[in-house]
Amino acid sequence: MSYLLDTHALLWYLEKNPNLPERVCTIIENPRHQIAVHIASFWEISIKVNIGKLTLRYPVEEVLKQTKQQKINILPVGEPALVLLQNLPHHHKDPFDRLLIAEALTAKLKVLSIDPNFEPYGVSCVW
Repeated sequence: MSYLLDTHALLWYLEKNPNLPERVCTIIENPRHQIAVHIASFWEISIKVNIGKLTLRYPVEEVLKQTKQQKINILPVGEPALVLLQNLPHHHKDPFDRLLIAEALTAKLKVLSIDPNFEPYGVSCVW
């Protein structure tokens, strides 16, 4: 099974935040699952840290390092997702989430997210 981590799920996992359900931790840590995070999540983290909307325990480069150490794949922006993105309905306005939605739909990934805004697009979310 292949899963895409939403940005908050990645950060909560790496920080061992108690808001992350045990069920999600079990999915991430299951060696049979392919777990990925989108490169856009790191872009989102960097921007939010820069403008003061997000505070991290460690710098973004450490988040990248820990992601790789946990064997979480980093997905690039895919051309099929960009094509889908131009016609994606505007149920959700967040540009980072819209890209994750497009990637999840084109790559047939389940998303690990608490965000209910993914559902109107038919994205399979697990939380």
